[in-house]
Amino acid sequence: MAAELRDSEAAFPSAARAGARAPGGGSLALRSIVAHVVPVLVALAAVGQAAWAVARGALENELGMRLASAAGAAGSGLPLDLLLALGPGDEGTRTYRHAEEELREALQAAEISRLAVFTPDGRAVVDTAGTPIGAPLADLARDRLELARLWRGHATASALLFRGADGRIYKSGYAPLREGDRVVAGILAEGNAAFFAVLGRLARRLFAVGLAGALALAAISVIAARTIARPVRRLAEAARRIAGGDLATPIEPQGGGEEVAGLSRSLEEMRRSLAARERQMQMMLSGIAHEVRNPLGGMALFTGLLRESLPAEGEPASHVRRVQQELSHLTRVVEDFLDYARAPRAERQEVSPADLAAEIAGLVEGEVSDRALRLAVDVAAGTLRAEPSMLRRALLNLVQNAVQASPRGGAVRLSFARQGSEARFTVEDEGPGVAEEKREAIFEPFFTTRQKGTGLGLAFVRKAAAAHGGAVQVDRSPLGGARFTLTFPG
Repeated sequence: MAAELRDSEAAFPSAARAGARAPGGGSLALRSIVAHVVPVLVALAAVGQAAWAVARGALENELGMRLASAAGAAGSGLPLDLLLALGPGDEGTRTYRHAEEELREALQAAEISRLAVFTPDGRAVVDTAGTPIGAPLADLARDRLELARLWRGHATASALLFRGADGRIYKSGYAPLREGDRVVAGILAEGNAAFFAVLGRLARRLFAVGLAGALALAAISVIAARTIARPVRRLAEAARRIAGGDLATPIEPQGGGEEVAGLSRSLEEMRRSLAARERQMQMMLSGIAHEVRNPLGGMALFTGLLRESLPAEGEPASHVRRVQQELSHLTRVVEDFLDYARAPRAERQEVSPADLAAEIAGLVEGEVSDRALRLAVDVAAGTLRAEPSMLRRALLNLVQNAVQASPRGGAVRLSFARQGSEARFTVEDEGPGVAEEKREAIFEPFFTTRQKGTGLGLAFVRKAAAAHGGAVQVDRSPLGGARFTLTFPG
């Protein structure tokens, strides 16, 4: 039975810790948000980016085609032979002014910002931006690839956008100007990429929609996670109680889906099975102990009578005393079995830690005196709620172990303090301590390092701690030996 309880304790510590670590289902909610919201955010970001890129590409292409078309329309009526005959300083001629006026009218009609006629070597012929005749157009340098297409006779648009002096984004379109089948000049049309404002509004709307969707999904995920986390947390707490030895508290059916309901049914079946086996074990141990105690009582009676009938000194009397010592040891073993077999019921009442410590100090006073030990008691004032006899037996076991482990002339310390709603008893000694690899095994039933030990003392301490909803642990004491700490809500 003890092995089964240890197995159940090993099977559920992570669940119990998870239930304590995630009040309100925090970690499960976080994982649910990460699992659901993050992929949706990534998908929304990808879709938004793709939509923005498609919209931008489409609007850029449309603007480029419009600019190229506007450039071709504006250049179709120009007298190319006369314009190409102009040279630097001819800006005041009638031909130049007439061509410039036609280009400005085309600007207004097409709602673009600039038109310029230029030669294959990149020099201005007519420019609404005021570039003199024969001066190089520096803006053409950024569109070399487009110009190569232009001189092959194709209308084209720049692949790059650029920022104008006014801070706005612009794009260029080009159209070839021909004399017969030969391209003799090109015409540039620049227009403001006003669609970027539309793209900005589109991006903001996509972001707002994505954010609203993510927040809604996060809220749904948190609600769903908490719906699952609450019953899981209750089941984790139930598993912790079972691992601590509480087999009497039934596990209520839980919602949260068929899987969680199935888990709660399985835990309840396990609890009932363990409780039934523990009752059988308790009955068996109690029966054995009672059957053994009766003949032990008779043997103790008759050995006492035999000893009285023998001379006080001599080998027969020595043998009888040895038999009586062994009978006394067997009686203690039987009593330990009976104590351990009894189902612990922590019927709590007000207990004074100071009175309890004084009582325990009195019970071990003789052994402390025989070994010349120093027993220090440091107990805070006040009261706690506990089952008196069970707590007394647990603390007495711890103090007796500390006394027996301490070297002659050493020190033992029993202390009590309260941390919030938790009561904490500590027993320390100057003995050899407990090896780290044995700190869990010493609380198992029948584990002992003493020749005459039953291995049930510390097992009873753990059982008493669990009955109070607490725990016992051992570590290194500042005194140099072992430090046992018994904590429980009190």
